[in-house]
Amino acid sequence: MKCAGVVENRLSNTTDDTVKDYGLVFICAEENQNARICLYLGNHLVKNPELTDLHTLSHYVLQMLTVPRGSYQNCLFSGQVKICIKSFCRLIRSKRAGVGKSLRRNDLVAALRKDKKLHGKDITIPIYKTIDTDHIIHRLTEELGNGYTDSLHNTIHLDIAHEVDSGVDELLFNLIILRSIVSSEGVVWQAQNTQYYIIECMPFTRKVS
Repeated sequence: MKCAGVVENRLSNTTDDTVKDYGLVFICAEENQNARICLYLGNHLVKNPELTDLHTLSHYVLQMLTVPRGSYQNCLFSGQVKICIKSFCRLIRSKRAGVGKSLRRNDLVAALRKDKKLHGKDITIPIYKTIDTDHIIHRLTEELGNGYTDSLHNTIHLDIAHEVDSGVDELLFNLIILRSIVSSEGVVWQAQNTQYYIIECMPFTRKVS
């Protein structure tokens, strides 16, 4: 409530601002649509924002996935362009089980570990039924601490079961694009360029009510 009040006051005084080269956007999930701040901003709601063309959007996402120039991991993947395209994330997907997704993951890890200088842990986090961000962050911090290191190059394999039918898009967007996920207790995990994320999943099986 206090935060909502501050935002309301701030928006009410925007006409007095001297800085005009920035904007403020709120993205709200449907389950929070009756929150006070959402009701206050109702008059400014844009239901169908005009997005940029697909080519530009794809180029932007590729930039977010590509390790920066000059970083050690850029050199790490430069010899594996056909496998990783200099990306810190790899999606392994198939329409059914038993077609070699786990083997593909093992091949990616083995290709990374061919360089004896690249030490680190290779961890797998299975995800069944529902997305539990608290559990994911607990496993990450348990295995890798806070994740901030330039000397270790860890692989993080998220094995998402086919019955997980919600929360996957949000998890991957936050972790891979925004590079940050937060637990219910406020613990933040930030993806680093020295981490290699391997996402293994199958298409969702959604129940029709």
